[in-house]
Amino acid sequence: MYQQTLESALALHHCALYFLAAGEFFLEFFHIVHARQHLLVQGLDQDSSEGVLLFPPDPSGECFDVYHLPLQGVLMWLVALELPAQEAVRVLRQVGGLGNTKEEGSELAAREEVDASLQTLFSPNQDCWRVVIHGTSGMGLSEVAEAEERERRQSNMACLHDLAMRLRSDMVATRDLLTPSATGRIQPQGDDKKQPSPGTIIPQDDCDCTATVELEFGRYLEGVKGFCELFLALAIRPGDLDALALAFCCGSADALSLSSRQGFVHALASQRCSSLSALQVLLRTMVERVRSHDVAPEFWDWLFRALSSISVEGPSSGQNAEGAAIGPGRACKKLRLYERPSLAIAVAAPALHTAASCLGSPPLLSPLAEFLLRHESRLASVSRDTWQMTRVFLQRFPSAGSLGNYDEGDGEFPCLLDSFVEEIRRECGTAANNGTPPATASADGATTAGVGATPRPRKATTDLAGR
Repeated sequence: MYQQTLESALALHHCALYFLAAGEFFLEFFHIVHARQHLLVQGLDQDSSEGVLLFPPDPSGECFDVYHLPLQGVLMWLVALELPAQEAVRVLRQVGGLGNTKEEGSELAAREEVDASLQTLFSPNQDCWRVVIHGTSGMGLSEVAEAEERERRQSNMACLHDLAMRLRSDMVATRDLLTPSATGRIQPQGDDKKQPSPGTIIPQDDCDCTATVELEFGRYLEGVKGFCELFLALAIRPGDLDALALAFCCGSADALSLSSRQGFVHALASQRCSSLSALQVLLRTMVERVRSHDVAPEFWDWLFRALSSISVEGPSSGQNAEGAAIGPGRACKKLRLYERPSLAIAVAAPALHTAASCLGSPPLLSPLAEFLLRHESRLASVSRDTWQMTRVFLQRFPSAGSLGNYDEGDGEFPCLLDSFVEEIRRECGTAANNGTPPATASADGATTAGVGATPRPRKATTDLAGR
């Protein structure tokens, strides 16, 4: 599911309904949809005539799209993607979820059905969802692991139910359900007019938040220059985790600009963020999101794709990793058809430092970044496989003390990491021979007590950048 497009994910939803999948599947499925919403929402089509988002029809003609899902299935998508209430209403009208305007009482009944469905969606008070929380995983886990799994499911369900209730509240507040079209909206008068809840960021005069975001932030969406102006306005630096988290959560394809205007506008409008001060608050949430256990692997994968389009002019050997920041001075390149994407060492090393907190800030990360810079002339670049396995390596072997279990002979990790481990062990052995405590890399690159493991035979290869 982490690799699915919006169209294929919708087809998977239809298949699950056909095979009568249980509630556990839908909870896990839409938890992942919610985690990937910033990417999946890019699959929505833009209606040029009305400027609204539309779910794509099934290109195969098999009707595996949102328009042929039951109402509850449609609502699950609206909730998990966190579409703004205005867009949610338009989608419901497109799928016929708001009744027939020509039949008296049809819209009222449909509105009540939508309201009731949102109240019970992912609600632990409903029997169908309560079973999901209290049931066993069926994976043969221990009692402790089963308890942790139940707690995880309960947390995921609570998150989705809160989103459903928020959408319900927003749809009631906008009062759009009362009219057949968004353009001919009836404005409530007098005491019937809904007031926004305290602390909610709402555009003045109840205007569509999407239009307000476009007006407020439009100048920042003009390529690299606009993104740099946004950095200055937010008081953040290019290449910092704040900047990368913003680009990632807004569905940008690269790290130097907000390439997806639609993704940026949706990300802010869905949170009712229509000012710079509100974006500064939202930015903290974005950073925490990319640090989370569920999203960090996807953010790590996005980093490679986003940064592999950055070229570096001139050598930077010996350059401090912290100083080689990713910024507006870097040039973007378009890969040729026969080129495999890769990361320049001068880009990969500072990226490791920037993303350290997403991996739990392992102590070995700084020495690894320095190792890359020292051997830049031989390494040239980091492949996708090496980048992905670096995350696995740092999570499994976060400190030099854990390298005693590292086996170069099993071929699991790239040779680059084998060479790094060999160097760390050699340094530790030298320290031990000199009568000093074995060296272990600390979080700031210093050394403390550590390894002492004898290096094992290395794989027969001299290509540090390969497998």
